[in-house]
Amino acid sequence: MTDPAMVELRPGELYTTCEPTLIATILGSCVAVCLFSPALRTGAMCHATLPWPGKGAVSDPRYVECAVAAMLGEMNRFGALRGFIIAKLFGGAEMFPDGPDRPSGVTQVGRANILAARRSLSEAGVKLLTERVGGSTGYKVIFNTWTGEALVKTLGAKTPAR
Repeated sequence: MTDPAMVELRPGELYTTCEPTLIATILGSCVAVCLFSPALRTGAMCHATLPWPGKGAVSDPRYVECAVAAMLGEMNRFGALRGFIIAKLFGGAEMFPDGPDRPSGVTQVGRANILAARRSLSEAGVKLLTERVGGSTGYKVIFNTWTGEALVKTLGAKTPAR
């Protein structure tokens, strides 16, 4: 096998492939859902920014439930069956934790993204194998679509701006 290609995901993007690929992203309150078919060595990853679209919204990978549906559709086209796909979930940090320093009107997007990912996977019949979510700092994730392994690094603690 040759060295895998490297793909960097930005917020609102997803990538699905049946080729050996390392998919990387950096998360704050966003979540990365990684899907893997061990039998076919097919993988996908999204960098979703918001939990679910409003009424009448079109399919948009910025939203967790839309991204999960799109990745499952792509994997199905490669021959992967939902009952044999496993998932990993990362991110969903609360970048503005509760307390006096939390900006007014800022909701807990990280928590909502985590819940939306869990729900979307459960409703699709996809087993969530592992997760590393929450906290108050970001994550760097590198997902190997050939092996299903994910390397996750918790980014340094936030330092207050002065």
